[in-house]
Order: sequence, then structure tokens, then C-alpha cells
Amino acid sequence: MANMVQIGHILRLRRSSRCSPLLPQLPRQSRSASDSFIHDRRRDTALKDFIDISVEIRNLPILGDVENVSVICLLYESEVGSAGPWRMLAISAPVRNSPHIVFPTNFSVEYIFEHAQHLKFEICDYLHETAVTVGRQNIRGGAIVKLDELIGAFGVRANKPLVAVDGRTEIGANLVVKGSLASKAQPVILQFGAHHLSKRDLFDESGLFFKIHRVENNGERTLIYRSEIVPNSLHPRWRPFTMQMCRIADNRNRLLEVTCLYRDELDKVGVIGQFHTTYAKLKYGAGEENVYNVINSKKLQKKDYINSGTFELIKFTDVSFYSFLDYIISGTQLHLAVAVDFSQPLGYSEGNQDTSSFLGDFQLALRAIGGIVRDYNSSKLFPALGCGAKVPPTFYESQQFCLNLSVDPICRGLDGVVEAFKKASKEVIPIRSGHFAHVIYYIAKMAQSAGARGLHYFVLTIFTRGVIEDLKDTVSAVVYASKLPISIVFVGIGDNNFDDITRLAFAGKHLAVEGRQAERDIVEFVELNQLKDAKESVERTKFRVAQQALRQLPRQLTSYMRRNNISAKPPIQTSRGSQPSTVLQPESNTSSNSNRVAPLRHKNDHLPMKKDSCSLRPPLIGRLARPKSECDEDDDADVLWESSDDFALMRETRSGSVNNKSRPEQRKKSQGTREIQKQNVALRQPILHLPPEGRSCHSAIGRVPSDPFRKKYY
Repeated sequence: MANMVQIGHILRLRRSSRCSPLLPQLPRQSRSASDSFIHDRRRDTALKDFIDISVEIRNLPILGDVENVSVICLLYESEVGSAGPWRMLAISAPVRNSPHIVFPTNFSVEYIFEHAQHLKFEICDYLHETAVTVGRQNIRGGAIVKLDELIGAFGVRANKPLVAVDGRTEIGANLVVKGSLASKAQPVILQFGAHHLSKRDLFDESGLFFKIHRVENNGERTLIYRSEIVPNSLHPRWRPFTMQMCRIADNRNRLLEVTCLYRDELDKVGVIGQFHTTYAKLKYGAGEENVYNVINSKKLQKKDYINSGTFELIKFTDVSFYSFLDYIISGTQLHLAVAVDFSQPLGYSEGNQDTSSFLGDFQLALRAIGGIVRDYNSSKLFPALGCGAKVPPTFYESQQFCLNLSVDPICRGLDGVVEAFKKASKEVIPIRSGHFAHVIYYIAKMAQSAGARGLHYFVLTIFTRGVIEDLKDTVSAVVYASKLPISIVFVGIGDNNFDDITRLAFAGKHLAVEGRQAERDIVEFVELNQLKDAKESVERTKFRVAQQALRQLPRQLTSYMRRNNISAKPPIQTSRGSQPSTVLQPESNTSSNSNRVAPLRHKNDHLPMKKDSCSLRPPLIGRLARPKSECDEDDDADVLWESSDDFALMRETRSGSVNNKSRPEQRKKSQGTREIQKQNVALRQPILHLPPEGRSCHSAIGRVPSDPFRKKYY
């Protein structure tokens, strides 16, 4: 009887809490996912990236008295747009006025992924007499550069024309800007031990320690480490210690001199012996390669002298912390995927005003998030799905269909996604409930089949205005996706109840279902109405939406790479400047590309693929930025890239002026580039199935391979 009373009490408490046991309860002080508590609870372990920027001025007109006037460069930053507002970051040192100016010091700018960072460089006169900057009437010129342009072209210079203060007139000079990733700390953990070190006598109670000196080019010794003192014994061992690799090995073959010493009871210090090694040798780790004879130079003249003991390396750990930008410049691409929930919860009106409001909010959030992510993908092709609607022509309920109502979910550019959404919103009929598990599983399988590990990472953005109807299945799908290269962003539109999505984002890696726990925190939630402000500009609202949605993405990407032991490879030089078209994909094939990677196929395929379907293409290696077309989405000025040695060689090869002796070297480079391109296999799964009898194939979508946790779906 007592047990029944307790069970009844537990059931009443559970009903009163109105909280699903699958998800944790939110803190009482706040119920909104747009508040900062969700982000504050996560300790941001992502490393910060800094970009070193070098600046040159070429063909600068000489004005006034050259002896009394120098030139300085002012650097401003805007996180909202190219129109400002601008915040001053730094001022360069004065440089003597001349047609060709190279500023000796580099600017350092912190890289922030979720912001579209614009940099403005202003060239001003500087008077030595007053030692102050002349007013704006004497600003020689300026130029605006997007930081993403420099990141996509490390090692290549961006050439921008200097424009007068009016913003239109070119003064005939060029601003040459080059960006490079600032070096980061690279700690190395070392531990040494020794055996049978020489003693002065039988009752020697002296302490032992060692010093490490770096041998410079001129032969001088620089002390870089001194160990603690341990008691003398047959097998002394010192504590592990950490040093920065730049101190140990600015040159990997730099000699390191290790000297073993003793300190007696009278506090006198003497030398037992020494040996030499290098960082390259230490990297072999513990073993025979790193056992050294401790040699005392004063005892070498003795006949039977071999050594004064041995020193051995016990531990060597090269702790390389790779940041988000390390992976990006090594070739990792971000792929935006879009899913729209058309369902309308109870109490939601179906008027034209609500439809237009949903369309406006969708475009605002899509361009805010997609405007950042698209710059990290060379193809500009985005898979777009829909759920929670009746699909024409038979109007059966579907929780997974192509947003463009075709058999291929790929859309070209953000404009293509918007056009597909407009078309679908006019033709589909919303239903009362929307399920998210289907689209999460589909994009997760796409990420799983994306090819070489570490080269592709997906960002699934789900737009919804209702609650999660399939809560358990959605949690199971998120747990399944947490082991794959994918992050999920929920965007809540309207004033409905988003408590379940809020708790889903709050759960993080503690999310669990049926004994399976999420490996990573991959879910973010943005409630759009809480970020919109009628008094502010649209650009400012987009800035806040992108910041809220993408703030944790660098941490999520690096956590996936670390869990799977994926290191950043040598940088791949690509140009992420202006990209072509955001127009819709043509219905018929207009061109063929024999170099395209063949799409993945499944043995149970039933429908043939189009000859040149819109598969996500691998990155173009070493491609020069082209002039911008009229259909480009952003209004940034064109960027003219000044070629490095590799690009110069490419031009000479095309013109036929290259030497025959250098052709074998070119072939090796081109073969290496082709090998990198081969690793980037087709990113989507063109695995199609026929719809049920009597239904249209417009909503047929790729069938994903079976998964033991979701057999009920497929």
C-alpha cells in the first residue's frame, strides 16, 4: 500500500512539472533559449585565432614637402557591414613618404567566425612638426577588405585600389594586403630519467639536476630549462615538464645541450657530464633512440672511461592544439543544409499576413546564418528539405520532401533556397504536426558519406514555428548525429511554445535515450522574435541572429576533430572571394563536366540519376578569383589577386613561356593537387526510391541506408 502511495505521488509530481523525462528541466530564473544562460553554462574551449596582416602601398602620389610629411595607416573594423559603424583597432608607425611604402609592423586582428568582419585601411599624412595626425581633409585614400578574403588566400596578396574620401574617386595607388595565421602556443611535454650516474664516494648524498641549453648559430648557449633537484640514487627520475616548441626548436635540427649536475651538502655545484640531442630526435619518443651516454670531458683521457652514466627520455608528448581556423585553411569545408517545418500548431492562423511574416522571418534568418557559412564552401550548393505538409499532386502527408518539390534537394545559393521555399509555400498544405527526426537522419547520413574525414562539416538549420511532436525520435536522431560531422541549429519563428527545443539545446552532451548518450554538444536554438527590434536596422538584427546561432560552431567542429583524432593538414590555398551565381538550377542539363566525381550509389537504386545532377563539388585548389557576375549575392568590391610564385608558374605554363626543364616539377604539383581533389568525394546521397503506388515522385527523396535505431522510418 505504501508503495502505491509513493508511485501515485511520483506520477502527480511528473504531471505537475510538465517536463519530458527525456530532457532536463530549465533553470527557474530563465526559460528562454535566446538568453545567455545556455551559452554561459558551456565553457568555451575553442582556441582564439589571430590574423597577422601586412600592408603595402604602391604607386602612391607624392604630395607636399616630402621631408616633413610621413605616412601612417589606420585600421578600422566593422562587424555589421561595409557601411559601418567603424571601430579603430590600430595605428601603424610613421613611414617616410615614397611611391612604394611597406609598413614594418603587422596588424593583428582577432578572427571571429560568426561575424562578417570588414576591415577599412586609411592612409593619412603625418606631420613631424606637430607629431599629430592631420585632419580628414588630408586623408590620402582608403580601402575596405573583408577578412574572409584574406583567410581564403593565405600566402597570396589582395590588391585593392585606394579610393579618396568621397568613396568613389580612385587616386591611382594600390593597397596590397597579405594575411597569415598567427603562430600559437605548441607545448611539448618531456620527462627524463638517468641510470648509474657517477658518485663522488660511497656516502654521497648530493642532489641531482640538469639544465637544457639551446645552441645558437654563433655557438652561444641559451638556457631554456632547469630541472628540480632530486636525491642521488641508482635510477633518478625527474618530474615531467612542459616547454614551448618555439623555444626548443626554432630549427628542428637545432642542437640541444643537456648538462647533468650535482649539488652537495655544502651547496657546491659540479658537473657530472653532458650530451647533445635535437628536437627531431626527441620526437621518436622513449626507446633506444633516446638513450644517451653522459660524458664528462675531463675524464675522456682515462683509458677505461666509457661514460658517467646514462640519460634516457621517458616521455615525449607533442601537444598540438588545432583551432577552428587551422582546420579551415587545411581544406575543411562547411556545408549549409536547410530544413523547413511547414506545420501549423493549433491556434495558428492561416492568413496571408502570417504567411508573409513567416517568409520574411525565414529570409532574414537564412541570410544571416547562410551569409556566414556560405563563404566556407566553394560550390555554393545547399540541400534543402521540408517537413510537416501535404505534398502535391496527391497531397499526402510527408515529413521529408525536397523543398524545391523535385527529386533532388540541392539548391543553388541562398537565392535558390528562398525561391524553392516560396514555391513550396504556395503549393504544399501545412498539417498540424511536424517531425524533425527524418530530416536530421537524412543530413546525418549525408555527412557520414561525405568522403575523407575532416574535410567536410555540415550545419543543418531547421526553421520551425511549432513544438516537437516526435520528441523521443528527435532526441534519438540528435544522439545518432552527435558522432558525425554535423551541427544543428533550430530557428524558432513566431510566438509559440519552444520549451522542448530550448531544453534540447540546453541538454548538450548529457542528452540520452534508450541507454545511448550524445557524444558531443551539437544543438543550438535561436528564438527570432527575441532578437528582432523594430528600432534597429535589418543588418543589426542579422548580426545578432548569426552571433546567437553560430557562436558555438567552432567549438563543436574542433570537438569532433579531437574526438576522432583528426589533425589539421598542411594549408590548402584556395580563394574564397566572390563566388558565382545564386540563381536556380536549370531544369535541363546545359553543360557537362567530365572531371566531376561520380556520385555514390546504392545497390537498391530504382530511379536513374540525371546526367549532370547538382552534386556538391569538391573545392577548387589554387583557383584564381574571377570577376564578379551580376547574380552574385554580396555587393563587395572585386578583389584582384596578385599571384604568388605558384600562380606565376601557372600563367607561364598556359602562355607557353615556361622552361622545359621545369615541366616535370609542374606535373608533380598538378598530380598532388589532383590527389587532394580525389579525396573530396560526392557529398550527397543520390539514392532514390519510388513513392507508393498512385503518388507522385515529386516528394521522393534519397533513401538512406538502414539504421538499427530508426527502422520504423524506412
